[in-house]
Amino acid sequence: MHALMHRSRHALTVSSLVVACGGGLAACGDEDKKTTSTAAAPATTPAAEAPTSGPADAGDLREIIAAWFTAARTGDTQAKCDLESEAYQVDQYGSAGQACLEDLANTQPQAAWAETVKIVSLDQAGEFATAIVQANAGGPAEATVSLKKDDAGWQISGFR
Repeated sequence: MHALMHRSRHALTVSSLVVACGGGLAACGDEDKKTTSTAAAPATTPAAEAPTSGPADAGDLREIIAAWFTAARTGDTQAKCDLESEAYQVDQYGSAGQACLEDLANTQPQAAWAETVKIVSLDQAGEFATAIVQANAGGPAEATVSLKKDDAGWQISGFR
């Protein structure tokens, strides 16, 4: 019963993006922090072109974000789960791996996500990044996507 309630809660969270989020990482004098704004250059596909300024792997970050929303929108469970960190999966599904693959919200297409994901801002500080995105098919509501880089590369580590 707990798993069913968790899945239902997750499905509602995923399919209803009525979120107004603020700020990414605050600068606070961190010289390693880099910020790019992509208001005019939304990420539209996993192969979206990245602007030439900003973090060296800003294109990678944009591609990961676009791929994650595309996988959610199309119901590509394996691709979505592959882009998520183990810690994110434990937080969202109760455990990593199989729990992600079996989660109801991941096994079905989520029409709530737009085909074009607009990345409003992208902040990177070392192995952490935060993006403010407009990914809702129903309007310009903003959400925050967090990413963390480890030995496996960049992965989604949070979403609100």
